[in-house]
Amino acid sequence: MRGIVIDPRGRIRRSRFLWDLIMPNIGALIAIGFLRSTEAPIADAAIGGILVLLLWAGNFAAPIARLHDLGVPAAVHFAALVAIFLFGTIGPVGSFEELSMRVTDWLAVLTGEDSQVPAVGGDSQRIAGIIALVQVLVLSLVPGKSGPNRFGPDPKDKT
Repeated sequence: MRGIVIDPRGRIRRSRFLWDLIMPNIGALIAIGFLRSTEAPIADAAIGGILVLLLWAGNFAAPIARLHDLGVPAAVHFAALVAIFLFGTIGPVGSFEELSMRVTDWLAVLTGEDSQVPAVGGDSQRIAGIIALVQVLVLSLVPGKSGPNRFGPDPKDKT
């Protein structure tokens, strides 16, 4: 089997998607564990670089290429990511003021002004998890479109 997908253009089969979803995440965990154990000064920068490459491949490039095999544009994956992010970090809000307050709390954490991560309700986090699970199941189980489509040739074609 070839290396991991880092270019989201084109199409990939279900088996390739699962490989590219699982292996980069396992590789990232192993690399992080190793670099954390060395306590080298460059470890944080190395961890960041490894995470960007491996997690890009497994969580962005492979799902987009898989969506292309289904004949669906990448915008669907980005919409799912936005929904997962909003449900998982901001949670449900009842008003613009509440949304503004939660975003401000997160910005304070990201800028280092506050170390307390804002709490999100369990139902909201469950919704984020369900969205992610449904996306992975669809990409893993639904067969691609036969023949070429606007994203490229059928990956099952051997020619």
